[in-house]
Amino acid sequence: MAFAHIREGKTFTETAIAIRVKLRTLMNWIGRFKNEGIEGLKEKAGRGAKPFLPEKHLLAFKEAVLELQKNR
Repeated sequence: MAFAHIREGKTFTETAIAIRVKLRTLMNWIGRFKNEGIEGLKEKAGRGAKPFLPEKHLLAFKEAVLELQKNR
């Protein structure tokens, strides 16, 4: 959507406002697109918050929570 606005002649600021993102975010997208093409715009692994609980303990935790809820 952002690139369509830019192709239509809107400024970067106008485009950022139109798609409701910060100008810095739009500039980051444009930079990644120039450097890496469409692949640069895809989500990369390792982004976001990491789980506090290791995967091997997840099922036991879920069962404990459900048991506590049942006993309330």
